Amino acid sequence: TDFASQCIKQGGDGDKAIYSARTHSKRNMSARVITPKVADKLEPKLPEEKSGSVGVILVDAEQGPFHGRVAVLTLVEGGPAEKDGRIHPGDLIESVNGRNVKDWGVESIRLLVHGRVGTVALLGFERPSTQTKFCVALRRASTQSVEKHEHDLERQLHEAQAALHKETMAHTQAERRADAEEHELERLKQRLSAARIEKDKLVASHSHEMGDVLEELLCLEDELRDARAEATQEASLRKEAEKLVQHTKQELLETRLALEDEIEAAVSEAARERALRFDAVREAQHAAQQLQQNRWNPACLHGVQI
Repeated sequence: TDFASQCIKQGGDGDKAIYSARTHSKRNMSARVITPKVADKLEPKLPEEKSGSVGVILVDAEQGPFHGRVAVLTLVEGGPAEKDGRIHPGDLIESVNGRNVKDWGVESIRLLVHGRVGTVALLGFERPSTQTKFCVALRRASTQSVEKHEHDLERQLHEAQAALHKETMAHTQAERRADAEEHELERLKQRLSAARIEKDKLVASHSHEMGDVLEELLCLEDELRDARAEATQEASLRKEAEKLVQHTKQELLETRLALEDEIEAAVSEAARERALRFDAVREAQHAAQQLQQNRWNPACLHGVQI
């Protein structure tokens, strides 16, 4: 029997069947199935919501012996899969709600796994490291608030990265100007050295031309002094650019930490609201059962005299 068919009872609905299968191997497979009718009685009815997910990031295995298969890349923080704890990165997905998806692509599997928030998705996996197979039943959860914070964080990070790139380009241009000034300074030094050599030759051979040489030497020294002043100014600008880059990095880090705190608070609030909703549904079910029991209780019936 195919492993995918062992993950769901015949006639069952993958969104309603609840499994507690822990491991599956060639010699041992343990699974306890609750039929859809029993699941309807045990599971609280949740209001209609948008599509939910189980918090698993999938990727195509492009290399190795599992080429063409779909594997788990990572788990969404705070999602149903991470809370369950049985799914690990590197696990290969084999079935979804009893349907064999070994030859499916990532997008097709994603569409099959997604469903109404609060319903159950039954996923079959193979773990190559231990050569075991197992099934996991995960209740689909809404991650809209977390995704919104993640998108906002990504947007802010992209904006910060763009600003940092702009500052880096300005810093690079300043460095290029400084390098050009240094090159010009070196060229002036070489010219000064050549002028001094020429001066010595002229002094030895042409004393009457000494005045012109000294004047040119003074001009070169003035240019050298101006070039040094410009180089000092460029060095100062470079230091200011480095300080600005460091300050921008610090602001990015603080922004990221603050956004992570907001995401964590939003996830905690969503979990608290989900727990309150579940308690309210359970109390309503208990009240309905109590009302049903008291409907035919003689002590609660009132006759009419005729």
